[in-house]
Amino acid sequence: LRDLGAVRRLTGDYGGAADLLGEALEQFRALGNRHGEANTLCALGMERTHVRDFDAATELLARSRSLFKEIGDTQGEAEALNATANLLAESAKIRQALATYQQALVLTRQTRSPLDEAHALEGMARCQARTGNTRQAAIASLREALAIYQRIGAAETPAATQYLTRMEAGYA
Repeated sequence: LRDLGAVRRLTGDYGGAADLLGEALEQFRALGNRHGEANTLCALGMERTHVRDFDAATELLARSRSLFKEIGDTQGEAEALNATANLLAESAKIRQALATYQQALVLTRQTRSPLDEAHALEGMARCQARTGNTRQAAIASLREALAIYQRIGAAETPAATQYLTRMEAGYA
């Protein structure tokens, strides 16, 4: 259910995603599966971010991160931090988002999670580009993210390549 909810979110069916994720959350709680609960809270937080329900997203992602921390899942905590940073960026809190991506980057490097590391670096680049005075830092962060995406064959590679091209041309 959680994975189906994530797929629905990725395809833009946010209502369907919320329904499936809510059902998954109930089942994980009934089973006492705290790891599943934490992952589902994170997915719900991402879904709420997409529909711009920032208050709900903030609460869900904070609960997710707290639960990941309690159970000792540093990689999950890093994923929740990346999602929180994305929420902050979407709600125009760019400096807070950048600091949160930087926190996530530290954890992703500790856990050797390349996809999460690349997400943190790309998020940092997007925030750096929006602050206006750190264009070279943004390009460096994005190049580092792109190298990881390419190395692991990530689906994010084409979009990151296009963004880097625009950024290097001065359009981003």
